[in-house]
Amino acid sequence: MKDKGLFLQGSSRLTFFCFVAVIALSLSGCVPYRYSTQCFGSDPEALEGRQCRNKACASQHWLYTFVPRHRCQIQWYDLPHWTTWALLGNDDDGIFGEEPTANYRLRQKPCFGKAAAWAWRNPLHNFCFYVIGSADGVNSEYTLLRLTPECSEAFVYRSKSTTVFAGKDSSLYLALHGWKPFISSRIVWSERRESRFYIGWRCRGNFGIRFNPWGRRKQS
Repeated sequence: MKDKGLFLQGSSRLTFFCFVAVIALSLSGCVPYRYSTQCFGSDPEALEGRQCRNKACASQHWLYTFVPRHRCQIQWYDLPHWTTWALLGNDDDGIFGEEPTANYRLRQKPCFGKAAAWAWRNPLHNFCFYVIGSADGVNSEYTLLRLTPECSEAFVYRSKSTTVFAGKDSSLYLALHGWKPFISSRIVWSERRESRFYIGWRCRGNFGIRFNPWGRRKQS
Protein backbone atom coordinates (compact mmCIF):
# COMPACT_ATOMS: atom_id res chain seq x y z
CA MET A 1 0.00 0.00 0.00
CA LYS A 2 2.85 2.36 0.79
CA ASP A 3 4.48 1.81 -2.64
CA LYS A 4 1.14 2.36 -4.34
CA GLY A 5 0.68 5.59 -2.42
CA LEU A 6 4.10 6.84 -3.49
CA PHE A 7 3.30 5.96 -7.10
CA LEU A 8 0.01 7.87 -6.97
CA GLN A 9 1.74 10.81 -5.34
CA GLY A 10 4.39 10.89 -8.09
CA SER A 11 1.73 10.61 -10.79
CA SER A 12 -0.21 13.48 -9.23
CA ARG A 13 2.88 15.69 -9.26
CA LEU A 14 3.59 14.87 -12.92
CA THR A 15 -0.03 15.58 -13.85
CA PHE A 16 0.09 18.90 -12.01
CA PHE A 17 3.34 19.90 -13.77
CA CYS A 18 1.88 19.04 -17.20
CA PHE A 19 -1.28 20.98 -16.34
CA VAL A 20 0.74 24.06 -15.37
CA ALA A 21 2.83 23.81 -18.57
CA VAL A 22 -0.28 23.58 -20.78
CA ILE A 23 -1.95 26.51 -19.01
CA ALA A 24 1.22 28.60 -19.32
CA LEU A 25 1.48 27.85 -23.03
CA SER A 26 -2.18 28.68 -23.65
CA LEU A 27 -2.04 31.94 -21.67
CA SER A 28 1.36 33.12 -22.89
CA GLY A 29 -0.15 34.91 -25.88
CA CYS A 30 -2.42 37.07 -23.70
CA VAL A 31 0.12 39.54 -22.28
CA PRO A 32 1.87 41.77 -24.86
CA TYR A 33 5.66 41.92 -25.03
CA ARG A 34 7.66 44.96 -23.98
CA TYR A 35 9.44 44.82 -27.36
CA SER A 36 8.30 43.34 -30.62
CA THR A 37 9.99 40.12 -31.76
CA GLN A 38 10.52 41.75 -35.16
CA CYS A 39 13.25 43.84 -33.51
CA PHE A 40 15.40 40.69 -33.44
CA GLY A 41 14.98 40.10 -37.18
CA SER A 42 17.48 42.77 -38.20
CA ASP A 43 21.15 42.36 -37.43
CA PRO A 44 23.49 45.28 -36.68
CA GLU A 45 26.22 43.53 -38.67
CA ALA A 46 23.92 43.46 -41.71
CA LEU A 47 23.95 39.74 -42.45
CA GLU A 48 23.45 38.92 -46.07
CA GLY A 49 21.81 36.14 -47.98
CA ARG A 50 20.02 33.16 -46.45
CA GLN A 51 20.99 33.90 -42.84
CA CYS A 52 19.45 37.34 -43.00
CA ARG A 53 16.24 36.00 -44.58
CA ASN A 54 15.99 33.21 -42.01
CA LYS A 55 16.31 35.67 -39.12
CA ALA A 56 13.65 37.94 -40.58
CA CYS A 57 11.33 34.99 -41.26
CA ALA A 58 11.90 33.52 -37.79
CA SER A 59 11.09 36.81 -36.05
CA GLN A 60 7.63 36.77 -37.66
CA HIS A 61 6.82 33.12 -36.89
CA TRP A 62 3.71 32.49 -34.77
CA LEU A 63 5.69 30.40 -32.25
CA TYR A 64 7.34 33.58 -30.97
CA THR A 65 3.90 34.71 -29.79
CA PHE A 66 4.07 32.02 -27.13
CA VAL A 67 7.83 31.62 -26.60
CA PRO A 68 9.76 34.90 -26.17
CA ARG A 69 12.81 35.45 -28.33
CA HIS A 70 14.63 37.06 -25.38
CA ARG A 71 13.90 37.67 -21.71
CA CYS A 72 14.14 41.46 -22.22
CA GLN A 73 10.72 41.26 -23.92
CA ILE A 74 8.86 39.89 -20.88
CA GLN A 75 6.93 41.98 -18.38
CA TRP A 76 7.99 41.20 -14.80
CA TYR A 77 4.46 40.00 -13.91
CA ASP A 78 3.99 37.85 -17.04
CA LEU A 79 4.32 34.39 -15.47
CA PRO A 80 3.10 32.40 -18.54
CA HIS A 81 5.78 33.93 -20.78
CA TRP A 82 8.45 33.48 -18.10
CA THR A 83 7.47 29.79 -17.97
CA THR A 84 7.65 29.21 -21.72
CA TRP A 85 10.88 31.26 -21.88
CA ALA A 86 12.50 29.06 -19.21
CA LEU A 87 11.33 25.69 -20.57
CA LEU A 88 11.27 26.24 -24.35
CA GLY A 89 13.24 29.40 -25.12
CA ASN A 90 16.77 29.98 -26.36
CA ASP A 91 18.13 33.49 -25.76
CA ASP A 92 21.42 32.78 -27.53
CA ASP A 93 20.46 31.19 -30.83
CA GLY A 94 16.68 31.50 -31.08
CA ILE A 95 14.17 28.66 -30.94
CA PHE A 96 14.86 27.86 -34.61
CA GLY A 97 18.64 28.12 -34.33
CA GLU A 98 18.40 31.07 -36.69
CA GLU A 99 21.38 32.96 -35.27
CA PRO A 100 24.72 32.65 -37.15
CA THR A 101 26.28 31.22 -33.96
CA ALA A 102 24.08 28.13 -34.27
CA ASN A 103 25.08 27.22 -37.85
CA TYR A 104 22.05 24.91 -37.90
CA ARG A 105 20.13 23.73 -40.99
CA LEU A 106 20.87 26.89 -42.92
CA ARG A 107 18.84 25.78 -45.94
CA GLN A 108 15.70 25.00 -43.93
CA LYS A 109 13.23 27.81 -43.32
CA PRO A 110 11.94 28.40 -39.76
CA CYS A 111 9.05 26.05 -39.03
CA PHE A 112 7.60 24.04 -36.17
CA GLY A 113 9.62 20.95 -37.13
CA LYS A 114 12.88 22.88 -37.13
CA ALA A 115 12.07 24.38 -33.72
CA ALA A 116 11.26 20.92 -32.32
CA ALA A 117 14.51 19.47 -33.71
CA TRP A 118 16.57 22.35 -32.29
CA ALA A 119 14.86 22.00 -28.89
CA TRP A 120 15.59 18.25 -28.91
CA ARG A 121 19.25 18.98 -29.64
CA ASN A 122 19.41 21.74 -26.97
CA PRO A 123 16.78 20.85 -24.33
CA LEU A 124 15.91 23.39 -21.63
CA HIS A 125 18.51 25.86 -22.91
CA ASN A 126 17.38 28.92 -20.97
CA PHE A 127 16.67 26.87 -17.86
CA CYS A 128 20.19 25.39 -17.81
CA PHE A 129 21.98 28.59 -18.86
CA TYR A 130 20.07 31.32 -17.03
CA VAL A 131 17.63 29.88 -14.48
CA ILE A 132 19.90 27.42 -12.65
CA GLY A 133 23.03 28.60 -14.48
CA SER A 134 25.03 31.82 -14.61
CA ALA A 135 25.96 32.05 -18.28
CA ASP A 136 25.19 35.76 -18.40
CA GLY A 137 28.32 36.63 -16.42
CA VAL A 138 31.98 35.72 -15.97
CA ASN A 139 32.49 32.60 -13.84
CA SER A 140 35.54 31.87 -11.75
CA GLU A 141 37.30 28.49 -11.74
CA TYR A 142 38.50 26.75 -8.61
CA THR A 143 40.30 23.53 -9.50
CA LEU A 144 39.92 20.90 -6.80
CA LEU A 145 41.82 18.24 -8.73
CA ARG A 146 43.33 17.98 -12.21
CA LEU A 147 45.02 14.74 -13.29
CA THR A 148 46.66 14.18 -16.67
CA PRO A 149 49.65 12.08 -17.81
CA GLU A 150 51.70 15.29 -18.05
CA CYS A 151 50.81 17.07 -14.81
CA SER A 152 48.57 17.30 -11.77
CA GLU A 153 47.34 20.16 -9.63
CA ALA A 154 44.92 20.81 -6.79
CA PHE A 155 43.28 23.77 -5.07
CA VAL A 156 44.11 26.37 -7.74
CA TYR A 157 41.94 29.44 -8.22
CA ARG A 158 41.51 31.34 -11.53
CA SER A 159 39.35 34.40 -12.04
CA LYS A 160 37.89 33.07 -15.31
CA SER A 161 36.85 29.49 -15.99
CA THR A 162 38.04 27.90 -19.23
CA THR A 163 38.33 24.16 -18.55
CA VAL A 164 35.93 21.37 -19.51
CA PHE A 165 38.39 18.52 -19.93
CA ALA A 166 41.77 18.62 -18.19
CA GLY A 167 43.72 17.55 -21.28
CA LYS A 168 43.61 15.98 -24.72
CA ASP A 169 44.67 12.60 -23.35
CA SER A 170 43.14 10.55 -20.52
CA SER A 171 42.31 12.90 -17.66
CA LEU A 172 40.19 13.59 -14.59
CA TYR A 173 38.97 17.02 -13.57
CA LEU A 174 37.04 18.22 -10.50
CA ALA A 175 36.29 21.91 -10.06
CA LEU A 176 33.92 24.66 -9.04
CA HIS A 177 32.82 26.88 -11.93
CA GLY A 178 31.31 30.02 -10.48
CA TRP A 179 31.37 28.07 -7.18
CA LYS A 180 29.12 25.40 -8.68
CA PRO A 181 30.35 21.77 -8.93
CA PHE A 182 31.69 20.21 -12.11
CA ILE A 183 33.41 16.89 -12.89
CA SER A 184 34.74 15.56 -16.19
CA SER A 185 36.82 12.65 -17.38
CA ARG A 186 38.32 11.43 -20.63
CA ILE A 187 39.60 7.91 -21.33
CA VAL A 188 41.57 7.39 -24.52
CA TRP A 189 41.18 3.85 -25.87
CA SER A 190 43.04 4.20 -29.15
CA GLU A 191 44.21 6.77 -31.67
CA ARG A 192 40.64 7.05 -32.97
CA ARG A 193 38.36 6.31 -30.01
CA GLU A 194 37.83 7.75 -26.53
CA SER A 195 35.22 8.05 -23.76
CA ARG A 196 34.04 11.50 -22.67
CA PHE A 197 31.95 12.28 -19.60
CA TYR A 198 30.98 15.37 -17.66
CA ILE A 199 28.23 16.57 -15.36
CA GLY A 200 27.73 19.88 -13.60
CA TRP A 201 28.15 23.55 -14.43
CA ARG A 202 30.52 24.11 -17.34
CA CYS A 203 33.02 26.92 -17.64
CA ARG A 204 30.46 29.34 -19.12
CA GLY A 205 28.17 28.75 -16.13
CA ASN A 206 25.55 26.54 -17.78
CA PHE A 207 24.52 23.15 -16.42
CA GLY A 208 25.19 20.20 -18.71
CA ILE A 209 25.51 16.41 -18.87
CA ARG A 210 27.42 14.40 -21.44
CA PHE A 211 28.26 10.72 -21.69
CA ASN A 212 29.88 9.35 -24.82
CA PRO A 213 31.47 5.96 -24.09
CA TRP A 214 32.86 5.39 -27.59
CA GLY A 215 33.42 8.73 -29.28
CA ARG A 216 35.62 9.57 -32.22
CA ARG A 217 38.83 11.41 -31.33
CA LYS A 218 39.50 14.73 -33.00
CA GLN A 219 42.62 14.46 -35.09
CA SER A 220 45.01 17.39 -34.53
